Amino acid sequence: MKVVFFMFGLVGGGAERVTSIIANGLVERGHQVSIVCNDVPCMYPISDKIRFQYFRPAKKIKLRIYLMQDIRRYIKKERPDVAIGVLNFYSFYLRLAS
Repeated sequence: MKVVFFMFGLVGGGAERVTSIIANGLVERGHQVSIVCNDVPCMYPISDKIRFQYFRPAKKIKLRIYLMQDIRRYIKKERPDVAIGVLNFYSFYLRLAS
């Protein structure tokens, strides 16, 4: 199963930690996992089998529109079985984009 997580980044915090644990667990069970985020640093141990994709930062209104377009383009291209938005911001934009 293809699983993708949309999030700001793995820069620290509870949701990010839980996402890293879930992603590592899914990879160990044989699933294909991707993490799509804006921020490059990673503070948590992540398996080498997890694929990362980076989007441009989404702080201004115009860039948030681009973010929705980027998410939609990514979903059409990769066709994941499950897409998960981590925290409110990405859950909302994932919903709009899909």
